[in-house]
Amino acid sequence: AETLLTALQSEKAVQSFTGWHLAQHKLADARGDRTAAKAALEHARACMNSDAVAAHLDDQRHLYDDLL
Repeated sequence: AETLLTALQSEKAVQSFTGWHLAQHKLADARGDRTAAKAALEHARACMNSDAVAAHLDDQRHLYDDLL
């Protein structure tokens, strides 16, 4: 999955797709890279257009509040 997501990274359209950033978050979290996981959540939140999902992402970002 990570190889496929990385291959898509250069596609401009994917950068505005919340699901792509959420998949990046899950992979980063699974490998223990909390900094990348937090960044992916922030990117997902930036391209979000649903108030309910945005609120959920805000709640999830608090899991990384101890990071600089």
